[in-house]
Amino acid sequence: MLVQRNTSVSPWFALLLFGYSVWETLLSGYRKKILRGRSPGEPDGLHLHMLIHKRLVRPASRAATQSGYGANALTSPFLWLLALPAMVAAVLFWENTLALQVSLAVFIALYLVVYRQIVLFRVPSFLVLRSRGTPMHKGGAAIAVEEPEEI
Repeated sequence: MLVQRNTSVSPWFALLLFGYSVWETLLSGYRKKILRGRSPGEPDGLHLHMLIHKRLVRPASRAATQSGYGANALTSPFLWLLALPAMVAAVLFWENTLALQVSLAVFIALYLVVYRQIVLFRVPSFLVLRSRGTPMHKGGAAIAVEEPEEI
């Protein structure tokens, strides 16, 4: 309705503003239907927020609290940092379709790089939450390694 009522607002504004949700849904559908041959409505554990929770946040919170329940809330700031540049670009360039399209392409590229790094356990050490006393090694933080899930 925003775009219909305000013709100066680019239709790409809403797409970029909600880019994370839209892209996560599209990628999830592609991953399930095309790559795995399953129903797109079937749940899986390969959404970015779930991977961040399992591989970056939960190991540190489990070591610190022995329960891991607070880790779910700690996942959100990672997603905020990923989505924030796209949202800022959407607000700044709300009427410039080309700038919005370029910003969306940059967001998707960034998302795919982050997603691939987390899936392959190649997360930069500065992104890994550490509890006190968590050992370090040359490549970055020592995190609990789980078996990689099928993609």
